[in-house]
Amino acid sequence: MSSVRPDLKFADKSDESSFYKSYLRLPIKSHKTIRIADRGDYYTVLDDDAEFVADSVYKTSSVIKTTSAQGKSIKYITLSPAVFTNLIKLSVLNLGYKIEIYDKNWSNPKFASPGNLNEIEEFLNSSDLNSINLISSLKLISNNSSSDNKKIGLSFYDQNTKKIGLCEFNDNELFSNLESVLIQLGIKECLLPSTGNTAGNGFG
Repeated sequence: MSSVRPDLKFADKSDESSFYKSYLRLPIKSHKTIRIADRGDYYTVLDDDAEFVADSVYKTSSVIKTTSAQGKSIKYITLSPAVFTNLIKLSVLNLGYKIEIYDKNWSNPKFASPGNLNEIEEFLNSSDLNSINLISSLKLISNNSSSDNKKIGLSFYDQNTKKIGLCEFNDNELFSNLESVLIQLGIKECLLPSTGNTAGNGFG
């Protein structure tokens, strides 16, 4: 991808130190989450996110730069607004990643995922929004020992038509019917009841 990449600049050494210190204090994220810092007129991604952008967007590792901060070697890439928009479409719409967009001090994050596009709608066109328009949730209502007697409840909201759908059905231990429903509706992200562990909701 050809695009002029801006330089990563700081007001002074204190500003630079604060930027990296705040970044290193962030909690561990999943490998399918991308963290982006909004620097005002450009964006930047660091470490494994920089490697992802280099591989998936630029198709070359030559765009990665390295700096030393807080006793660590940190990789980074800067993104123009145009490349940032392409990254959002690729990661969220095509690959199903989640993204976290922070301010220049790694605070006040905005979150987006395939089922939650509110924070990035301004970067997408109508066809992009229409491609992923369902927010859904599901619950295992009953989980009997019989492999063919699992009852599942599914609800979904169509953001385009403003309609809510509800259904309940029996399934087997492979969740074949659930898979079929999710594919037919084009659902790419589901909310599950929080139990503190994946096995507790019956789908782990």
